[in-house]
Amino acid sequence: MTSKQRDLISYFSPKKVKIALDDANTIAVDVLPSSPQSATLLSPSPKKTYSRRRRNPEDQNESPMKPMNLKLDFEDDVFVATFDSLIKEDVLSPKKRKAEPSNQPSMEQTFLDFGQKNLGSITCPDCGMMYSAGIDADDQEHAKYHKKMMKTPLSFPGWKNERIIKKFDATKEHISMFVHGDPAQQVKKMETIVQYVTNELGFSEAQGSRSTNRQKVFVYIANKKCIACLVAEPIETANPIIPKKDPSEPISCSRLSMPASIGVSRIWVHQDHRRKGTATRLLNVAREHFVFGTKVSIMEVACTQPTEMGLTFFTKYCQRPDFLVYY
Repeated sequence: MTSKQRDLISYFSPKKVKIALDDANTIAVDVLPSSPQSATLLSPSPKKTYSRRRRNPEDQNESPMKPMNLKLDFEDDVFVATFDSLIKEDVLSPKKRKAEPSNQPSMEQTFLDFGQKNLGSITCPDCGMMYSAGIDADDQEHAKYHKKMMKTPLSFPGWKNERIIKKFDATKEHISMFVHGDPAQQVKKMETIVQYVTNELGFSEAQGSRSTNRQKVFVYIANKKCIACLVAEPIETANPIIPKKDPSEPISCSRLSMPASIGVSRIWVHQDHRRKGTATRLLNVAREHFVFGTKVSIMEVACTQPTEMGLTFFTKYCQRPDFLVYY
């Protein structure tokens, strides 16, 4: 084979092509000879430049071009392409389509019903609030209300071994009695309630500290709260009060001693439940259960130095102005 034949064969053989894309969106194509011999025979090819048509900026479906370096080589009769970056973002990924609005109302599943007990509306056994378990808004409101109620001194959670001595089925209220020797948790709660009542009645610290192991505390419970409280202690004698002619006069009593069985140290009713017979029902139940198997007579009921409201109540309850008092 002559040299001219070799040159012709090399001239018509596949060439190596280099394509580059610069920042100005211009493609540069370089055609390289396959052998040094062809380079001597052929004059160097000028660099051919192609301009890319600019895209319409209003076309939002088209994504912007990105710089790319593409290299094509012919090796062993096979074209090899190398990409440094993708031409467009959406070449290898499908186009994102906006979901068409649906006329059907959207449905949201809040919780699953597997037969659990705390599903739906429930009533808290401690604070008495009814709420929907599993709903964040209701759970948060219940947590706030529960915390507030449990901090109140008059809140009454109740116990299984609570000594309930009287139930009112019509109003779902009840009266419980607590004595010395009850569980420590119950005794501590009673001390908190009695201290609150003592402060409400305006007793001094010395008067409020009067307590013996023989005292009995009667509490009137409604909606998990104590709405009335009576503290009673056993006594043997008391003195009848001298009716006042002038309301401004101080309370005084006779030196005559009368037999008595129950001494009311403190009696208090919440202001929202006054003048509804709450104190009367509470004192009636205390008379029935203060002495086992015996109902104490009204004539044997005495109280400590009463307030103005207490003076009015005992005068009406005992049905006489000279009811008994003790010190």
